Amino acid sequence: MSNEYGLPNASGDICEIVKRQFRRDGDLAVENIFSILPLDVRKIIKRHLLLPKLKEVPTLQGIDENVLDDIFLDHLEQVIYDGGNYIIREGEPLDMMIFISRGSVLTYNTSSTGHVGGGSGLSNTIGRLTRDDLYGQELMSWATTSTSFSDLPISSKTLKSHEKVEVFAIRASVLLHIVSEHKKYFKTETQHPHPTDSTLIEINEHGNS
Repeated sequence: MSNEYGLPNASGDICEIVKRQFRRDGDLAVENIFSILPLDVRKIIKRHLLLPKLKEVPTLQGIDENVLDDIFLDHLEQVIYDGGNYIIREGEPLDMMIFISRGSVLTYNTSSTGHVGGGSGLSNTIGRLTRDDLYGQELMSWATTSTSFSDLPISSKTLKSHEKVEVFAIRASVLLHIVSEHKKYFKTETQHPHPTDSTLIEINEHGNS
């Protein structure tokens, strides 16, 4: 488990915890391993995997790492997709930001304009997302400038799991809640400085000269 997530040995004996759980429940599915780990270990994994990626999102740059830890990590939910499942579809509302933690995801377009039903219907741009990759960061910008789901960004790509994939996802509604509850960390609108009294006096003096 610790090797899969690239965790340092100092993070604790995660493997031993998992072995004990398997001894208690031999039918435990692999995808349930994260959910049965102690809360403090889950937080270590999330912090190790996700904080560096959160810090790369333009809207979040400059926010202290401890603040990002406090206001984001508990809201990122583990989601498992079997191979061949659609995660996000091109041309549909982008309602979650996802971080790939295990497995690989294929990304592709079905038209040169990025709209479903356009062109020949053949994939013309194929990519691959793997561990540590992020998709949907524009949703963070949306959350800081909107309160309406009518203007959700539209996904320009389809994401489909190539194999069993684990992601950590955060929903649009949760991002709106975070921004609303922690407004002081986000610039939610263009700020125009208001003239101070001294500035007005200087303007009047120049205007009367």
